[in-house]
Amino acid sequence: MLPLRAARPRIAPLALGLSLFSTLATASVQKDCRDRPGGGEPICTPISISGATEEGLNFHEYASCDVVRTQRPFRPVPVPNRSQPNDPRLNDPSFQAELAWLTQQIRSTGCACCHDTSTGYKSAMWDVAQGTIWTDQLTVRGLGILSGRISSKIFGNIPPEDNNGFDRSVTGIPTNDLARMKAFFEQEIQRLGITEDMFKKQKPIGIGS
Repeated sequence: MLPLRAARPRIAPLALGLSLFSTLATASVQKDCRDRPGGGEPICTPISISGATEEGLNFHEYASCDVVRTQRPFRPVPVPNRSQPNDPRLNDPSFQAELAWLTQQIRSTGCACCHDTSTGYKSAMWDVAQGTIWTDQLTVRGLGILSGRISSKIFGNIPPEDNNGFDRSVTGIPTNDLARMKAFFEQEIQRLGITEDMFKKQKPIGIGS
């Protein structure tokens, strides 16, 4: 892992974009600009739950997760590993490639601050660092939120041009490939037989929930 570089002074506040996922409260987002390994333009990362650093990099190495976790109530919630040792997806190269891509997408975003114990912090509800197929930890509500079927607009949405190409206007996770992200979760929803009525019974994310 590359050593962390000293943070440059943060630049001007960045307004959150207005969309289906725009924040419920008026807010602005600071960017943390740090030296790029090897030189060149600095890497600037919005310090936000809906923020993202550059693809393939880890958010917590380029922005403060301590700040992100103050943006809404947070408490660690242990999660069990519900993956089955004989799950055929373990030997499916296509599925494993998509899962690895999804995992890195999350690690490049502010989502990792609360859902990736490899950052050195505890997680809440689901943990991308735990288990063989971490998506098996997701509840119906969790799948609904991440797929975009259940609203999480309180987390905000930063325009892709200000968010290293990542977009949260459709899915609950910021991504630089909306179609691929949505397809992954749609496949899981179909596999589990989750119906629209089941999603309609779930509450959207609100303050403290």
